[in-house]
Amino acid sequence: MKASSLLQLVILIVASLAALLPARAGEFLYRGRQAQWNTNYYDPAWGMPEALVVPPRVRWQSNYAWGVGGSRVDRIGARYQAEVPGPESAYNQRDYRPAPPQPTDTQQFGVNYVRGPRR
Repeated sequence: MKASSLLQLVILIVASLAALLPARAGEFLYRGRQAQWNTNYYDPAWGMPEALVVPPRVRWQSNYAWGVGGSRVDRIGARYQAEVPGPESAYNQRDYRPAPPQPTDTQQFGVNYVRGPRR
């Protein structure tokens, strides 16, 4: 009796994971195409978010914060695209927050990694 209930439990877990993982895999696969390249902070020296272009094959960046478990590795989703200047590409500084005097996370500096274009 215990073996059959254990088998049913395993089948239930596998079935639920099989239903969940393909949906989540699509989310992770296409996140880079939909993600914005910048965070909610701007670099006070520039007055706008700053893009740091990295080689196109780079996929991960290291971010650090205060506290236990403050270091993490995040995916670089955005790819550099040359935009035509226009009103939609103009920055409004009111949409972003300045870097705090004592940042608690590296994302608060206003410098964001963007993968360079492929040839």
